[in-house]
Amino acid sequence: MDILLAAEAFVARDNFNYGQIAVGENPVKMFLRLGLKRTKDLIKAVSTAKKEANPLRLNYFSTVPYRLGSANGPKKAVKYRLTLCSPEDAAKFPAVTDTPEKLVKNIEETFHAFDEVCYNFQMQWAGANDKVEDATTKWKGDYETVAQLRIKSSENPPQAIGGRKEFCENLSFNPWRTLEVHKPLGRINRARRTTYLMSSMYRHHENRVEVQEPTLESFETIH
Repeated sequence: MDILLAAEAFVARDNFNYGQIAVGENPVKMFLRLGLKRTKDLIKAVSTAKKEANPLRLNYFSTVPYRLGSANGPKKAVKYRLTLCSPEDAAKFPAVTDTPEKLVKNIEETFHAFDEVCYNFQMQWAGANDKVEDATTKWKGDYETVAQLRIKSSENPPQAIGGRKEFCENLSFNPWRTLEVHKPLGRINRARRTTYLMSSMYRHHENRVEVQEPTLESFETIH
């Protein structure tokens, strides 16, 4: 799990459910757990992501909630979404499917054809009946655009991809490394706290590299 996925709701409501899925949960049991509508939504989201040849054309969701509010003031729960600033551009993005490296190839070709790829960064506020603890449910409220993410082609040259892969492989990510006002919420986020730490420790051990804090200078060296 990363901070954004190509599905609006998550497949599991807690670490027990996620463990069942990891070892191959029976489809019938998944249907009984999620219900017809959520099962259909999940299958549709997974199918869409698998068929998509260019990841830049997808919408991305936090799927799990986060706090938004000062430590001493009102606290609200929000979810996040990224959508293309100009959805019509998606049809123009390259999407060849005849190569094993199609995802990387299509991203490269997109940045050849466009000066930048722009996404709206949006927030969705939890309503009175929206569930914070159960990540398998969708919230009802509208999304509000609060910022934009612009990925510039000039800052993403093809020759940098190999170095960035290695650089990212040796990084560690944990959604709990944040300010209290953006604290992760819900069962899945609480499970991620330990899971991500153990995963990072194992990966660095297997790669035979030390965990290091990235610096501005280290990012600049991979251009």
